[in-house]
Amino acid sequence: TKVEIKYGLLGSLASLYLEVHADAAFGNVEDKTRSTEGAVIILRGSEGTGSPIYWRSKVIARVCKSAKSAETCALEDAIDSAINIGRQVHQLRTGRIEDKSCRIIAMTDSKGLVDSLNTTKQVSEGRMRMNVARIKEYRDLKEIERIKWVPTTHMLADSLTKSKADPSRLIKLLE
Repeated sequence: TKVEIKYGLLGSLASLYLEVHADAAFGNVEDKTRSTEGAVIILRGSEGTGSPIYWRSKVIARVCKSAKSAETCALEDAIDSAINIGRQVHQLRTGRIEDKSCRIIAMTDSKGLVDSLNTTKQVSEGRMRMNVARIKEYRDLKEIERIKWVPTTHMLADSLTKSKADPSRLIKLLE
């Protein structure tokens, strides 16, 4: 499907923020041993419209032991990308190169991941602990404003990770 990307009026520079959608598909590539991550980052503003400025789909660099582990890797990578983009937006807004970003709101459809991020209890998978700790650190340092759970039907990155996912919401955003 060919889609022409249209960028709408966002409003004042001061109102700009990033909305991050991160998703993963567990064990869906390379003989079902590797997982895929996808991300969509939308620049939003006071006008209520949004412009997609970043999207990607790729195989996760390490083998994940669970769907939650894959979702955690996907969210961490998407937030890292958003922070870099957010610093560029901040520079465009202020004209200064600083270690600051615009507001970032991240979204995942993994309820288990959101629960892990909102508790002091450690996750059982050892390697995933570091990923969860990094995401919590982003939040604690106010590099991201919040992490929200959304139903899979509202996850814009879903069609970037699963061949049977409905891409209509993402296509509508791009048009």
